[in-house]
Amino acid sequence: MIQKKVIVSSFHTSSPYAIKESGINLDTIVSFDSHIDDMALGIRAEVVDALEDNTVMLHGFQRAAAHIVFSLFFSNYGLYPDKFRKQEVKHVPIFLINPRSIIESHFLHKRALIQDEYGDQIPERLARLFEKPIEEGVKDTIVYTANLMGIEIIPSPPADPIVKIRKVLENSKMPVFDIDVDYFAAMHDECFTPRTTNGKPMDNLGNLERVLKLIKKVKPPLITMSEAKMKALKDPNSKTSYLLDSLNNIGYEREDFILVEDDEYAQYLCNLPGEFEKGYHKHLRDLGLSIFSEETNDKAFTDFAKSFLEDKI
Repeated sequence: MIQKKVIVSSFHTSSPYAIKESGINLDTIVSFDSHIDDMALGIRAEVVDALEDNTVMLHGFQRAAAHIVFSLFFSNYGLYPDKFRKQEVKHVPIFLINPRSIIESHFLHKRALIQDEYGDQIPERLARLFEKPIEEGVKDTIVYTANLMGIEIIPSPPADPIVKIRKVLENSKMPVFDIDVDYFAAMHDECFTPRTTNGKPMDNLGNLERVLKLIKKVKPPLITMSEAKMKALKDPNSKTSYLLDSLNNIGYEREDFILVEDDEYAQYLCNLPGEFEKGYHKHLRDLGLSIFSEETNDKAFTDFAKSFLEDKI
């Protein structure tokens, strides 16, 4: 009988590494998250090489690229595995359970970046994004994610994820559940990157009890859990501890993978991807270039990454 485990890390990016190192012969991954972690800047060689001797900083910096790392480790479909990996791997279907409000926010964020970049001089090839109804933008984001990473998004909530997830797991013998705790509205005070509007959780984030019910039904042999603050992990009355206690009560043994004791430092690392992206966009504008340009900006990226990371390491 396989001992069921929940592996805990500070950063979401650590979870695919933990799964890989566990040696489990998995056949499906179901990831619960309130983000689509697809920031490709974090997996480029200039970043990886600079941080290769600092695993904690690398995983913190790549937090916003966590689903790309999942894709590189476990998928043979999509643009990123083809571009950033030299050989195929054992393919594992990956499903991302993402609140519909988050998918909409992801689409609107892209439009906001374009608006900020071009003002009222938006190129024709990008202007079509502003003509799309929101619902069409949501559908495009789902297709785009599949094309980039080979990951299928299941929008939930508001739809209940249980029926659809159980359907995709019908033939699965060794599923892995991956939980970024910011998926849950109940944990928005206990995680590093909560999804909030005016200081309150965004509408229709995930429901902790529904996911626990799903876990009891599916009984995945391995669960990864990430992004909870150490303060919450140590507080016996937190929702984080409630989740871990609930898993322990149904036979899950806790194993810690990469944890950062200092929440302030962990938060600093979590903020680096956004700081890097914002600084890189400004660097390109100063050069008369654009992140949305069809031309490659390899030298500009290399120069900026070197300067930025030398300052942070």
